[in-house]
Amino acid sequence: MRKENFDLKYNRVYFSQPVVHNYVPISPITQKDAATEIERLHGLMEKGMITQAEFEDAKRKLL
Repeated sequence: MRKENFDLKYNRVYFSQPVVHNYVPISPITQKDAATEIERLHGLMEKGMITQAEFEDAKRKLL
């Protein structure tokens, strides 16, 4: 039995359901949100949870 025939016979439910795309548009980060996130990251860096390089990389991405 070919794969297409098998799928149509035994996987009909899967193929009969519409494809739903859960696209959620990403809104740009506001300056206030970026500043808050940078402060949070700075706190993590001071606690030793992230390195200086990781902090700088994340900061560059936010700005």
